[in-house]
Amino acid sequence: SQLEFQRSRLQKQMRAKQAGRATNTSAKPIVPAKQPLALSAAADESQIIWREPTFAWSEPGYGKMNISVYIHSGIEGVGHLPRDQVTVKLTEQNFEVKIRDLRGKHFRLQRKLLHPISPLRSSYKVTTNQLHLYLAKKDPSKVWGSLHRQWKPPSSERTAFKAEKDDPMGSLWNLMQDMYEEGDDKTKSLIKKAVH
Repeated sequence: SQLEFQRSRLQKQMRAKQAGRATNTSAKPIVPAKQPLALSAAADESQIIWREPTFAWSEPGYGKMNISVYIHSGIEGVGHLPRDQVTVKLTEQNFEVKIRDLRGKHFRLQRKLLHPISPLRSSYKVTTNQLHLYLAKKDPSKVWGSLHRQWKPPSSERTAFKAEKDDPMGSLWNLMQDMYEEGDDKTKSLIKKAVH
C-alpha cells in the first residue's frame, strides 16, 4: 500500500511536469520582488511620508552610563534591509533614526533629549525586528525622568493672552524666539531664513 501511494504520487508529478505545471505543494510560488523606492542622496525628503514607529526607553539609574531606546513595533524585518536604508544621527542634544522603504513605508523617530549625551560613546544595533539605541550619558550622575524635553509654554496663559492683546507682533516675535532657542538645527535654519 505504501509502494502504491508513492508510485501514484510520482505518476501525478510526472504528468504535471509534462503538462508544464508543477504540483509540488511544498514549494512556494515565486513572486517577483517589489522594486525598492529609489532614494538618491539628493532626493527631496519633503516628498516622503514618514511614520513614527513605536518605541520604549529605559534608564538603569543613578551612576549608570547608558540610556536604552528600543524601536520595535511596526519595523519587523528591519534587520534584512541594506545598511544605507537605516540611518542613525546623534548629537549631544538630539537623536534621529530613519528607516527607508521597509515594505514600502518610511519610519523616522527624532527627539530632543532631556540631558546631553556623548555621541562618540553611544551606539546602536539593528536586529531582525528591532533597533536598539544605546545613548551614553554625558553626566552619569543625572537621573532622567523623561527621555526627551517636554514642550513648555513660554509664559502662563493669562500673561500670553494679555501680551497678545496688547502687542500681537511682540507676542509672535517672542514665540519665534522660543522656538529658535528650543529647536533643532533644521528649525533654527528655517527661522533664520524666515526672519532675514
